[in-house]
Amino acid sequence: MHIDQLLALTSEASEQSAILWQSTHPGLPSNWGQGRTAFGGITAGLIYHALNQVVDNDRSIRAYHVNFIGPVSVYKPALV
Repeated sequence: MHIDQLLALTSEASEQSAILWQSTHPGLPSNWGQGRTAFGGITAGLIYHALNQVVDNDRSIRAYHVNFIGPVSVYKPALV
């Protein structure tokens, strides 16, 4: 599966509150992971893709830092 196809599966972000947005992904193919955990790069990419849906187009990202506190399963839907 190509990354563009993978990103296209991400749902549109929905506003949960003034500071919380939610976007989901139905899960990743097993070849995008290492054991039960998704690779960090694809996880960060999914988060970035979801952020692009809610940030105004006239703003640009100058820095992007991601800290992982737990595994993202390749077999379950991901909440980003």
